[in-house]
Amino acid sequence: MGAVSSLSAGVNRASARKQALSKSEVQTLISQLQADWFALHYLDRARRVAAIHSQNVSIRQIANGLGFSESNLRHYLWTLEAPALSARAGAAIG
Repeated sequence: MGAVSSLSAGVNRASARKQALSKSEVQTLISQLQADWFALHYLDRARRVAAIHSQNVSIRQIANGLGFSESNLRHYLWTLEAPALSARAGAAIG
């Protein structure tokens, strides 16, 4: 049974590697975001960072490509969660 689950895990890792973006694709996404950065609203920036991050690109790699700190980008991502957090807090109070 352990051998089957190990094989299954290996297949899952291999298929995840196939779906990963190439370095040039990642750089293209980051370059496009960098070009659009100042024209985007704060939440749109956060959504674009989240979209790139969802493609298995690390926050560190995105931050380095954009020339920002990791903590700055984490704050952007946090804003996407904030409405859900405040709604839950309001429901607990009300």
